[in-house]
Amino acid sequence: MIRTAPFAVTGRYCLMLVAALAAASNSATARADAPEQRCAAVPMTVEGQLDSLWIDALARACAQLGARSDVDHGARLSVHAFGDELVIEATLADGRSAVREVASPLALARVLEALLALPSAGPRPNTDSPAAELRATDASIPRTVGSAPDAPSARASAVESEPSRALVARPGDTLQAREPRVLVLRAGVALMGRVTEGSRLSIGVQAQGGISVGAGELAVVARWEPAMQVPGGAPAGFESTAFGVGVLVGALTRPAPWAELHAGVDVTIIERVESAEEGADEIAGSHTDVRIGAMTRLELGSSRVRPFVGLDAEISPLVAGRSVRIDPMLPPQTVWSAGVTLGLAWTDI
Repeated sequence: MIRTAPFAVTGRYCLMLVAALAAASNSATARADAPEQRCAAVPMTVEGQLDSLWIDALARACAQLGARSDVDHGARLSVHAFGDELVIEATLADGRSAVREVASPLALARVLEALLALPSAGPRPNTDSPAAELRATDASIPRTVGSAPDAPSARASAVESEPSRALVARPGDTLQAREPRVLVLRAGVALMGRVTEGSRLSIGVQAQGGISVGAGELAVVARWEPAMQVPGGAPAGFESTAFGVGVLVGALTRPAPWAELHAGVDVTIIERVESAEEGADEIAGSHTDVRIGAMTRLELGSSRVRPFVGLDAEISPLVAGRSVRIDPMLPPQTVWSAGVTLGLAWTDI
């Protein structure tokens, strides 16, 4: 029996479980020539492979613009697919053009409207329209793709500044679209509730930081469980605190423009400290465990900071099939646990 000087572990027993995660399916990709057959607003060509979300957004935008009389039906559109983004070039009849990068299908209709809108009738011209901007700007003013616009075109670049970015080109310029970033920094913090073998309940905090490369993800995950409740069988004054750090390897996908689904497996090292009272003395000790788990997380929104809800489950191969105790007076260590998290995620794009 391990006996030490009085040992205190901070924290009171609480119960906390939060909402469950809804599953989402991956969207299929489709051939890039499909939007050409649907668009009646203006002539349009598409280069590259488009996701079905982009194709649906293009079809809706073309249908809306085709029925309007205040857009330039003599313009031409070129759509270039670059990973998860589109680069759209609108070319007027005189050869001048405006180019936009669009990061979300939700913004596509607004970007096309801004590119193709005709000047408004009245004493004040609509200088917010890139099409009007290009007609009002002297064709001799040099412009190159990616260069800083002059003062008149600053108004055009303000339109759809988020989530699209404006570029201006003169006739004959070659489109130099930016490739989507491959490596992305990611981080997150969340409240956590867990249930373990024997109906033990605990609460805690979880944090993680890492990178994603394309659709792959690598992260370091840390967690702290300051309190656990053991229903029945716990000695007087029982307290349990756990600290853990692990590595997560996973993948991510976007089942919808407003959602990002993550899934992966992780290996975590857990250090659990337990104590209990025995008469005037206190029993205390610790146990180091290795746990293998799986997780899934749904992030909502397309901003840099967005809420998420997650589920995970883990098992201890070192404890499975055995009765492991820090002290004969303390409860046995658990084989499995499952958790739910609710928090905020951050990315640098």
